[in-house]
Amino acid sequence: MMVFPNPHQIPIITQNTPEKKEANKKELFRNYLNVIKNADIIIEVLDARDPIGTRSIEVEKLIHEMDPNKCIILLMNKIDLLSKENLQNWLIYFRKQLPTIAFQSKFRDDTLSLGTKTLVQLIKNYKSSSNIQTKVRVGIIGFRNVGKYSVIQSCAEKYPSSSEGILLSPDIVLIDTPGTLIASVDFELEHALIRNATNMRFLPKPYVIIKTIVQKCPKDQLLQLYKIPMYNYHIDFLRQIVQKTSKKVLSNDLLNTAEKVYNDWNTGKIPYHTQPPTDTPLDESNQWRDIIKQNQILQIEKTNVIEKLTTNLQKIMFSALMEPMNVIIDPSWLNINRTPEDPLQDIKEEVRRRTQKKAQRKKKSRLLKKLSAPQLEKTDISQNYDFQTDFN
Repeated sequence: MMVFPNPHQIPIITQNTPEKKEANKKELFRNYLNVIKNADIIIEVLDARDPIGTRSIEVEKLIHEMDPNKCIILLMNKIDLLSKENLQNWLIYFRKQLPTIAFQSKFRDDTLSLGTKTLVQLIKNYKSSSNIQTKVRVGIIGFRNVGKYSVIQSCAEKYPSSSEGILLSPDIVLIDTPGTLIASVDFELEHALIRNATNMRFLPKPYVIIKTIVQKCPKDQLLQLYKIPMYNYHIDFLRQIVQKTSKKVLSNDLLNTAEKVYNDWNTGKIPYHTQPPTDTPLDESNQWRDIIKQNQILQIEKTNVIEKLTTNLQKIMFSALMEPMNVIIDPSWLNINRTPEDPLQDIKEEVRRRTQKKAQRKKKSRLLKKLSAPQLEKTDISQNYDFQTDFN
């Protein structure tokens, strides 16, 4: 027996009130401001599977407008989820625009951290070539789930900590709280979710993201990965997974399975990758190549990262090819002239909209009760009620 969920009554997986969202967003915005305003060097962490979809050129432009001398480094994390050929193509593409390094964070005890030595040497080269005499502060920014904290943790395991942060050298400090970038609410939410740019709890209909994943992944890949029979569409896909362990399929089972599949997507259990655009960007590397001593960095990366990198060939073989897509940053993150203590305008607007909708629902409910009352049964309600006003 199977009970399909009513598509109009799908609950939110995790309740998140406007007040909680406001407090959370304030904290994220405060950390973000601390990084982009106080750091001399900013590391933008990208998900190597879709680096364009996890990069914000808007924030990069904002940083350079604030201070043209700030150095931005692109860090491609999760490189073990790519083939080496795909990785090299992306590195070539990005190194025409900004200094870029390959990185593998240590997210489990059995994984190696690769790229820390490359990163630290690049920062040292930049500091010495720029004749910076003061202590250099390094900050990390990036969208959700790109691995910002795991990059920091990888550095923390190899370098000592202090009250200021992680000491990459006596005069180089890594700020140990990253700046989180938030995708715009105007951005198509399922695309923001599929690129880990926002949180699934903001999605009122969680099956939408599963539908997107099922549409983008080859059927053979999902059938082999979850060891299920053929399915017809995304709800049927979830049903087949549930029926492996249960005869009955309830709506809660489907919701829990949807969350598990989405977690599989985030953690790389469902492999995917993108290819660099065919349009070659303008080569601007002459502006910084000598400053960071690019040849030295490439040699360190080859010896300590590329040659030591081990990839899962089976995952790569069944990896779904996706189209790169630019993500849109939340406009609040581009308005840096307010203080972090000020309530964010978009949160205020959301609270106002929700309050209005709640008041409208109450008004409709009261009206419906009046209409269903016995004394109104024979009343010509069209003469007493303005439906256009009451129901809009």
